[in-house]
Amino acid sequence: MQIYAYPGDRLDFISKTSSAGALEFGDPVGLVEEFFGPAHTKTPLENEAGYQELTYYNGSLSFEFSVGKLYSITVQPGLSKEKIEIFVDRERVSGPASEAAQDRTKQVGVEATYGEVLEKIHFTARNN
Repeated sequence: MQIYAYPGDRLDFISKTSSAGALEFGDPVGLVEEFFGPAHTKTPLENEAGYQELTYYNGSLSFEFSVGKLYSITVQPGLSKEKIEIFVDRERVSGPASEAAQDRTKQVGVEATYGEVLEKIHFTARNN
């Protein structure tokens, strides 16, 4: 799977079979489930803020919602059995931890954790 991130706006997902789609921050829970299918894990709605989390692919993709709207996406490529490549504004940031990739995530204000490779990357909606 390839993920093209446009921080604060949307993430585009392209599968090995070349099916593609985009999720924008603010999208409803139902749209994520329509795109990915039933969540592998789904927390029940909690408190007045309506926090809910859906995960897919052994927890490698996590979608967080507040009041039914997508506000955060976390990707942990190493948890998936499928190869996940991540690009930020068309620049590859996954794979071996290069200085350029780390600099790119810092430039756009994306939280990323690197070991020898990208371990975790977290995208949030603007104004969050």
